[in-house]
Amino acid sequence: MIQHPALKETVAHLEEAVEKTILDLTELIDVMKDQVFVNKLDELSSIVTATSELYKAYKTYNQ
Repeated sequence: MIQHPALKETVAHLEEAVEKTILDLTELIDVMKDQVFVNKLDELSSIVTATSELYKAYKTYNQ
């Protein structure tokens, strides 16, 4: 399969953005855990988990 060089660059930027999003959300949960209701924290935690699982699936598929 032939890949255009710009595609590789786009994929690298996408991977970096997803990794940063996961780290940022995890940090946000740590900061907010004492300031929000537990159900809202669980909601954020679910988003982080889903994003992380999606990224893992993406990485597995693209190896």
